[in-house]
Amino acid sequence: MSPYKANGTAKIAVASSLCPLQIPNPHNTSFDPKRGMAPDFYYLFLGFAGLVTLASLWNMWGGDIFPAEGDPTGDPEYWTETELRRWLKLARAFGTSQGEYENADDFFERRATGLTGNMSKTANETDISWTDGKSECCSPFLRDYLYLYWNECMELRLRGYLANVATPPPGEAARLSLAALPSIADSKYMLALERNAHSFFLQCRASARCQPWRPVLPRGNSQRRTLAAAIEPESSINAHAHALAGKPYYVTTPIFYVNSGMSPHVGHLYTLVLADVLKRWAKLRGDTRATLLTGTDEHGMKVQKAAQKANTDVKLFCDHHAEQFKALCDAANIDYDRFIRTTDEDHKEVVRYVWEELNRAGFIYEAKHEGWYSVSDETFYPSTQVHKVLDPSTGITKIVSIETGKDVEWTSEMNYHFRLSEFQAPLLKYYENHAGAIVPKQRMAFIMDEIRSGLKDLSVSRPSSRLTWGIQVPGDESQTIYVWLDALFNYLTMTGYPFVNRNDANMMWPPNCQVIGKDIIRFHTIYWPAFLMALNLPVADRFLTHAHWTMNNEKMSKSAGNGVNPFYAMDRFGVDCIRFFMAHNGGIVDDATYDNSFIEETYNHLLRGGLGNLIHRVYKSKHFDVRGAVKLVKEDENFSKFITRDQWSASDLEMKAIHANLRGHHARLCSVREIADNHMNEPDPRKAVQSICELIGETNKLFHNSEVWKLIKSTDPETRHIANYILFTSADSIRIMAILLQPFMPQRMKAALDLMEVNESRRTFDDAVFGADFTYGPPALGPDAKASTEVVFPMLLSVH
Repeated sequence: MSPYKANGTAKIAVASSLCPLQIPNPHNTSFDPKRGMAPDFYYLFLGFAGLVTLASLWNMWGGDIFPAEGDPTGDPEYWTETELRRWLKLARAFGTSQGEYENADDFFERRATGLTGNMSKTANETDISWTDGKSECCSPFLRDYLYLYWNECMELRLRGYLANVATPPPGEAARLSLAALPSIADSKYMLALERNAHSFFLQCRASARCQPWRPVLPRGNSQRRTLAAAIEPESSINAHAHALAGKPYYVTTPIFYVNSGMSPHVGHLYTLVLADVLKRWAKLRGDTRATLLTGTDEHGMKVQKAAQKANTDVKLFCDHHAEQFKALCDAANIDYDRFIRTTDEDHKEVVRYVWEELNRAGFIYEAKHEGWYSVSDETFYPSTQVHKVLDPSTGITKIVSIETGKDVEWTSEMNYHFRLSEFQAPLLKYYENHAGAIVPKQRMAFIMDEIRSGLKDLSVSRPSSRLTWGIQVPGDESQTIYVWLDALFNYLTMTGYPFVNRNDANMMWPPNCQVIGKDIIRFHTIYWPAFLMALNLPVADRFLTHAHWTMNNEKMSKSAGNGVNPFYAMDRFGVDCIRFFMAHNGGIVDDATYDNSFIEETYNHLLRGGLGNLIHRVYKSKHFDVRGAVKLVKEDENFSKFITRDQWSASDLEMKAIHANLRGHHARLCSVREIADNHMNEPDPRKAVQSICELIGETNKLFHNSEVWKLIKSTDPETRHIANYILFTSADSIRIMAILLQPFMPQRMKAALDLMEVNESRRTFDDAVFGADFTYGPPALGPDAKASTEVVFPMLLSVH
């Protein structure tokens, strides 16, 4: 945490960077005794700080102010823990947890040159030794995890909360001891040890003895860190590209609200499909660590009221609806890595931790809040964002949100606020330097206008007397944390925060893309980045803000009661058909109309009548030997010469026309992968899939206009060669399209690639290049052989 100065105060770290003493400046004549310690105690505390620092240094170099566990003469684990404790004390003396040294390796390389020693052997007699302070007994991520674990335990001990740091609670299977580690290759044990450290850490923080010593700051002009100090280089716009380099691809959906008895609708499915396509594309490009997070938002007033209306326990209510959304993910073949719920214990722990960090940094204060509050949207609106409307059904004039059309009511209450107003300039600077951060560009312009118009501090709590279903404010049971602050941090929970090292190559943060509907753009592109900046964390690289599905020109939503059941849609048309329709026809900029006839038309024209027809004509015809054509082109050096040929005789006009078609198609085929990839990087899955599907019509045109079925029967060897060139080009076009369409239709494209006999190891992004694979193709059918009856895109049942 960066030091700060504000209102004549300074922060001085004593023994631990996480346990500061705030000491007023004795020369500040405007000092307010209610906001700090009296000036008379200034030198007393300086003396105390010096004593504690000397004691810490003595303890670090061999003294034992805080007695260690075990027998120092006969217990090898004691010596292991002693060495680890000494290592951690060195780290805390020379660099803070958020200071100069971010991990153990960096610290050891630059500071701990004098620490040496030998440890006991493990169960499999693997030597564990430190040379120049470097431990080779475990992976860097585990050392960093133990580093965080011991840091917290040391802090708790310094505060007198924890008497026995080194010994886990009774019943723990493994001790947090390096001497207990088996071989470095035993990754399962490493993970078990990590979970053990995580579990013990949570138990410590949840214990009544270990309530965080972080009192709520006074309201008004409280002592706090300035914004300039808060936004450090690690999370600045200049570090953004560095944070993304080499990390796993991480994409998120919004977590879906469980406030209604209605089942999930196709609008939710659309968001899931977009995110799933992005993740699968990343995996197609070789990122096997690509990660997708989805889940449910289960706290807040709407959920509380919905459960009361249903006359059921609120947690059981959430359990039921969370299962519905999870079932939707499974039915739609969404390749999610975690289905998170805001009622999960690790998420609640993250929210409490975040609150304490924001509070300690001075970004939270208590004040009276008045404004137009929407129970449905669970947010306050300024007077400029509400207006009066006449309800035609009742004849009553009411006040509603201009943005969402939901009812609002005037509310006045005491709660906590986040200093959002201080982030106007940083947000503007960030978006000015990241012009493509919000997709599409129309919504980027909207958000920039919103920020320029001014940001007011955000109410981030609600009275517990009104809202009980949520996470209580740490240290103040009279307030419940605002549902949007709670919900947004689910994206961070997935990463293991705060038990992670930012420099770890496996660290997922920040997200590469966060997929959201346009109705929640303000929460995700203003509030959410401001929270992250306050915590010195990088902002997501992209926000894909898609449009809505409509029926009869009205947005499809739970509250309107006009949502289409996605389970019925997938049962009727098939999972991949619906996935493709949504990606191909769904709106990014403008709303799209959902209609069964549109689904049928898209399926019959592009899939069954387009790609499916091509597969049938090329791969299942008795006239063609695809495997033979592939082999011929592989061994024929004249193919490239034919493609680039420019000179033709007057008698070869027909062949010249065929060559022109083949040459043009070849050029288009060589660019389709890059065009689609560029669209996915924007990201715009709709443009990507449409660019791939353009090749369907072009390949059909090449195949049909060339009349290859006639050329293949020619007695002229050169003509048959050209027929095989066309056959190979058509077959390879289908292969490339099937590879690139895998993220959109994983099941159907697997069936297509299986039918083409493309090896499973040759279905990657690198293979989606013309001539990249010469090992595929079904064998030629004999004159009496029967073609396979398998159909990649079967006929749809009538939708009328």
